Amino acid sequence: HKVPIIELFLKGYDFSAITRKTHHSSEAAMRYLKEFARVYFLNKEGYALSYLIRLTGHSEKLLKEYLGLIDKYSIPEYEDQFAQLEAMIIKKSYEPFHTMIKVLTPDPDELETRKEDAP
Repeated sequence: HKVPIIELFLKGYDFSAITRKTHHSSEAAMRYLKEFARVYFLNKEGYALSYLIRLTGHSEKLLKEYLGLIDKYSIPEYEDQFAQLEAMIIKKSYEPFHTMIKVLTPDPDELETRKEDAP
């Protein structure tokens, strides 16, 4: 039920139409959109599927569905919807969020360098 809600949003339906069509509460629909927005943002930042699984706690199957939606709708016609999704994440303070992600998931090359430098 998450994917249809997100797809309606990406197609440009307003929030009340989405909740009416899907018979979901506005709280549930907003939660799904925020989760998808986070996946969109992390994917845009270049995080691989294995990191997305660890960072979001979502299943590989759901994340692949989300990534499929991102691929399908990443065309100029839908850029306003993606801008709205990005705003959901960025307005919460981009820097601390990004820094937290970097702390939780160090660059694999950096880890290798640390191992080589260890006594």
